[in-house]
Amino acid sequence: MIFSVERAKLLDAVSRLQRSVGAKTAMPVLEGILISAEQGKITLVSYNLEMGMKKEMYASLEFPIIKEAVSENCSFSLGKELILNEEVHFDYLWCERELKRGKEALALYVAYRSPSFAGVRDLSASFNDIEKGRVASEMELYRIAEFSRAAIAIKKYMQETSGDSDIINENTVKTRMVRGRELLKKYLGEEACNYEF
Repeated sequence: MIFSVERAKLLDAVSRLQRSVGAKTAMPVLEGILISAEQGKITLVSYNLEMGMKKEMYASLEFPIIKEAVSENCSFSLGKELILNEEVHFDYLWCERELKRGKEALALYVAYRSPSFAGVRDLSASFNDIEKGRVASEMELYRIAEFSRAAIAIKKYMQETSGDSDIINENTVKTRMVRGRELLKKYLGEEACNYEF
């Protein structure tokens, strides 16, 4: 079990619970503090057959380690940034919805394999520069065109799988693709976006 918690909080909890720890008892199980961790909560319990104490505190259970490990497998910086900025959620409905989305994504991957993300890259720096009045270079224009082709391919993939993915489709990919199209339209004109979402 790996968890992270502030040292001061842990020391405070242990010092309070030491009052009810059995000293030199015939039952060794009473001589310590039981520490358990689940669902983002650390529970410390001590008992000496006369008095019992329990202290609960919230912590990040292995979450920073898991985030770092997952982010190392990201193909591009935007995905890595999203994962590293993710927070621990304790809301049951949110967790249940995300678990369903994950299961649905896995089922889609098994059925249709992964869509091609060739040409998808973070263009925010280029668009920020263009917004400030800088003229885009040939390479930036090429990358924007690649992104447009990738968006069309992803759209086609999403249309093929749309009947199989009710939960995933709730505005995640479509919203980002519509926003990308709006940026392309704004900077390159209507003729650069001859496709509909």
